Amino acid sequence: MKGENLLLGMTHIDNNLIDFAESYKKRKRTSYKAILSIAASFCLIMSIVMIFATNSHKQKYELGEDGKINILSIPGAIQINTSDKVFLAGEGDIYTPEDFVNVQKSNGSTIIYGSAKNVKTINVTDGDLTWYITTFEIDVIDAIKSVDESSTIKATSISCYENDKPHFIGNLSSNIMIDKNTTGLFLLKSAPTDEYEINGEKYSADMFASYYVMRQYECDGKSFDYYGTTIEVDKLRSP
Repeated sequence: MKGENLLLGMTHIDNNLIDFAESYKKRKRTSYKAILSIAASFCLIMSIVMIFATNSHKQKYELGEDGKINILSIPGAIQINTSDKVFLAGEGDIYTPEDFVNVQKSNGSTIIYGSAKNVKTINVTDGDLTWYITTFEIDVIDAIKSVDESSTIKATSISCYENDKPHFIGNLSSNIMIDKNTTGLFLLKSAPTDEYEINGEKYSADMFASYYVMRQYECDGKSFDYYGTTIEVDKLRSP
């Protein structure tokens, strides 16, 4: 009897309810598949983005143990012998001998009497510009100002030419002569952080070394010539 009642009741179910139930099941199944499809697409897009980001930020040069760029690994770099052109980025300011001494004692420069070694120089061409970048180490013989005795420091020098003529590059003024005499009096400063673009990549002097060499003077360890005037090294020591 119960079975007959059940069958009888089923005959009275509204067909609209049956149609609704069928369409609901289809919508639910379709929605579930759509969510899976969207999730899969999102994962694929994120994977592509991550791969692109990794490749675009991949270093295009090598770093040394000191964390500085090995200039020989810079794209387009050609290793060359040092020459006068490499170290003629500018003379810098010229003072009277007395003013020169006072300025050097009071400013933030580092002054050493030492000997250069492990000199590396490259040039990189970028259109009409030719960049010359040099890195080297200086064995400190006499720590005159702002550096420890018996240490070795890494320094850099940068110059730039446009159509074979000196090109102004801001505070990268430098005039040194390690190609002629590796030993001398070196005036240095903390390597500038100003960025310069070379073939689409940005570089700064502090990416190559901690110190930037502004000037080198011939020196016997006791005195040096400053535009025709002999200045004693001891006068440059901080009080």
